[in-house]
Amino acid sequence: MITDLFDRTLAMFGPITVDALELLGFGRTDWTPQDRRAASYFHRRVDEDNRIDWSWPARDIFNLIRAQLDPYPNAYCFYGDRKLRILAASVTETPYGGTPGSSSETVPV
Repeated sequence: MITDLFDRTLAMFGPITVDALELLGFGRTDWTPQDRRAASYFHRRVDEDNRIDWSWPARDIFNLIRAQLDPYPNAYCFYGDRKLRILAASVTETPYGGTPGSSSETVPV
């Protein structure tokens, strides 16, 4: 889960920062510069990046929901004019007919 990765990464920040400050204290300034030709750019995430697009394949929707668990802003969709945060999902191997994102059942809200 993304929260496990977040927690493990957060735990590394302290030691990395302490080590870097110690190296600076000893005068180390010969850092390896980033090769900008090999670098990539990712735009700043906006709220719309977390909106579920029901035309996507089920696996992509599932992965979006998994990636946007707390502490990140959650994946969402709208039910009428209500914004619904989607906190869990699963993918089935059983094909179902119908229109993506619709339901023949009444959803309790």
